[in-house]
Amino acid sequence: LYDFELMEGGGHVRGWQIDGEAALELEDLFRSISGGLRYVIGDGNHSMAAAKELWNKIKGSLTPEEQKNHPARFFLCEVENVYDDGIVFEPIHRIIFGAEPDKLIEVMKEKLDVPGGREIVCVVRGEKRAVIRARGKSFGKMVDAFQEVLEEYESIYEGTIDYIHDEDALWRLTLEDETVGFLMPVMAKEELFSTVERDGRFPKKSFSIGSARDKRYYLECRRIGGE
Repeated sequence: LYDFELMEGGGHVRGWQIDGEAALELEDLFRSISGGLRYVIGDGNHSMAAAKELWNKIKGSLTPEEQKNHPARFFLCEVENVYDDGIVFEPIHRIIFGAEPDKLIEVMKEKLDVPGGREIVCVVRGEKRAVIRARGKSFGKMVDAFQEVLEEYESIYEGTIDYIHDEDALWRLTLEDETVGFLMPVMAKEELFSTVERDGRFPKKSFSIGSARDKRYYLECRRIGGE
């Protein structure tokens, strides 16, 4: 379907359409998987939710027969084995501008720090200022607790939270005054399905699939509409 070089030294990409017997074999493979949680949405959740909302608006004006194969009923997805070596989980770091570093770190330690918790490194003026060992029975619960405290601080003392995929960028940004960065820990792949089964969805910006440079390219899309 396509075969070309990516921009800015991103390498080469090639794509094939799978149909006929090969497509049937793939379908049989998915049907053969049984027991437990089979799939989770690892990325693209916002675009998937938008596609679903659009379909909900459109389908009411269609007959049952028209609904079966209407273009808006479908969305393009990519099914991946998260345990493949090509899939890498990366942390999504936090940064807050307009903060009082000492006060913010004091609040974080008071509300989150527990012995044996997951380590979050606080960065101020481009240097490690403190380490918070954050509480949480699972990775998702830890991120949830951390996010709650960070947003509470933002609402009380003001400030602006941002999310940084690249660690080097975070170190550079924290050279600015009144800026605190938080280097978040990496989640192990083995925690993905068990956390979803036990706790439900992950909080926003819990982790990233792929490094910042690897996420520069969005290669496939499909127009969803009523026309």
